[in-house]
Amino acid sequence: MKIAGDSEADIQAGLEANVHTVGVKWFLTYQTDTFIRQPDTQCHSIAGFMAYIKETQ
Repeated sequence: MKIAGDSEADIQAGLEANVHTVGVKWFLTYQTDTFIRQPDTQCHSIAGFMAYIKETQ
């Protein structure tokens, strides 16, 4: 099981649930490029996220 999120709350929820957590950040005009708590994986584009999903199925 994995959770993908673009907010600090999403990342915290995934990490605290002990679920593999994917931080997604591709809206640079609306989001910072970093998370306070580090997710297990980070994707910076939709294409990168889709490639990650295909690789880990």
